[in-house]
Amino acid sequence: MRLHGLTLLALITGCLAVQEARASSDDSCYPSWNLKRDSLDVCNNLPFLSPGNDSRVNLQLLLADAGQASIPNRALSDDEQQLGYGQVPFPLARWSEGAAAGESTTGNASTAQLADLAARIGLPADSLPATADSFASGEGSRCRSNNVDTARDFLSQLLLTDSLTGTDRQGLAGARLTLLGACQWDETQLSVLLPGDLQGAQAKAYRSYLKGAADFYSGRFGEALKSFRGLLESDQPWLKETARYMVARALLNQAQQNAFDEMGYPDLRKVDKKLLAQAETALGDYLKAYPQGQYAASAQGLVRRVYWLMSDESRLAGEYAALFSREDADDLAQLVQEVDNKLLVTAHPADVRDARLLAVLDLMQMRHRDSSEPRALDSAGLAAQKDLFAKYPGLHDYLTAAYQLYVEENPEQALQSLPEQLPSRLDYLAFSQQTLRGFALEAGNDWIGAEKLWLRLLPLAARRAAAAARAAGAGAGLQLRAQRPPGEGVRRGLAGAHADHPRNPPAPHRRPRAAAPAGEIHRRLGGGARYRAVRPALQGPAARPVPGLYRRPRAAAHRRQRQAAGRQHRLPLRQPAAVAVPVAGRQERHRLRMPGHRRHRP
Repeated sequence: MRLHGLTLLALITGCLAVQEARASSDDSCYPSWNLKRDSLDVCNNLPFLSPGNDSRVNLQLLLADAGQASIPNRALSDDEQQLGYGQVPFPLARWSEGAAAGESTTGNASTAQLADLAARIGLPADSLPATADSFASGEGSRCRSNNVDTARDFLSQLLLTDSLTGTDRQGLAGARLTLLGACQWDETQLSVLLPGDLQGAQAKAYRSYLKGAADFYSGRFGEALKSFRGLLESDQPWLKETARYMVARALLNQAQQNAFDEMGYPDLRKVDKKLLAQAETALGDYLKAYPQGQYAASAQGLVRRVYWLMSDESRLAGEYAALFSREDADDLAQLVQEVDNKLLVTAHPADVRDARLLAVLDLMQMRHRDSSEPRALDSAGLAAQKDLFAKYPGLHDYLTAAYQLYVEENPEQALQSLPEQLPSRLDYLAFSQQTLRGFALEAGNDWIGAEKLWLRLLPLAARRAAAAARAAGAGAGLQLRAQRPPGEGVRRGLAGAHADHPRNPPAPHRRPRAAAPAGEIHRRLGGGARYRAVRPALQGPAARPVPGLYRRPRAAAHRRQRQAAGRQHRLPLRQPAAVAVPVAGRQERHRLRMPGHRRHRP
């Protein structure tokens, strides 16, 4: 078997146990040491724009260049280290880790505030249900808002309403806290749950709101609309605004109530288009009356949902583009997830006018597919998009080069579309351009040019502490540069390869020089310049370095070498030392000897 990638083989050998586990587990992530990929792999994302990245990663990289997103720089988990992961590649889950912990901290603070409000109203300490936040993550979309935060808002308004008596305030607050314990009530339960003997008009208005909220969460949207519409002219500002918002929300839920099966999968053909249009109008009325209102952000999200239910990708993409153009957009990670779920899975490039969203869609269209499967993007269509990238001309040049390399397999044309000079500021787009240039050089068999590029990228990427992942990616490109076929260094004139000898034999009677310090790329010239020191850093912390890769020259020459230089000992499995890897040599079979092989026994 001909081994085309010695360094890659070394990395794979170091993760040999992981490769065995892969055969028996299909639902876990494992690292793959291939930087140039055109097939989706959510387990092996890279810190540069790539068709193989998850679309959420590509979008977040583009937003990070504009300062609208931060790239997580979390330490590797124990599981990732055991699987052989390093900083790159990284599974998609690494970017979402820690969000749940932050939500838990916020939820605990809100619960404490709610308990304080209940105590100020005069309710006993045990009035707050133990499961007060059990629906915060949603059991059905509408139950997500039956949580501690909305209950806290309601109790705050009760304290601010001076016309309420103490008894009415306690009865209303107790009823709202009881609603936290479930998300479904029948009429009999509500008659017991809601206070009945209220004195003032304001108290009855708050009770009407609670009745509408309970009907809404129970799925009785018609009854909920009656209660909320009766509060549209309330003289209590909070009730008036909240009722207007809930009218729109009830109409939307009524329009989509038959469009989802019990597993939550949508069938947009079953959406009630008439009610959906009414919901769109009601949301517009709320945003017009309260452009900076308490529920403005939520109403904008519901407008996007209306467009999604209408299958109106053009207006939906416009909403996302408007949000991405705002510097104060919050919860960006969740918005990226929403874009992926609602837009990118169905949108056609012709429906999108925003450059960054269009770039993500274009990269998705460049993924590998069968010849019988049509693409929604061709070279002419990509060229026609140029005007849409007026603010990001370098991004369009990158997409053009990526299409030429990944789809058309024309590295010469790709090189012409990419800048030759390294930029002074290495953002993610610039890093993507130079990485793609390195791939194109290797695809054109310009190994020396590719190596020079990787070496020039390393110090640039290492200048910024926040660019640790990019630095690791550049180092990976330099190490994977050794994946050329055996003898390629002789044909290309690589320094240190003895081209004057037709078979390029090893220098006899010479002890191999000591390996370079770990982490350095070391080149030696002369008769013994046949090895590079390659640190297996890409395997992640505490990775197991691979055993040495040995050549097998003719038996007599092999004996003479061993007599002169002594036996080479195999590396200990857990010592993070450099590994001497031959990168140029005779065009013959290379044999990979494992530690258990009889030739490696002392």
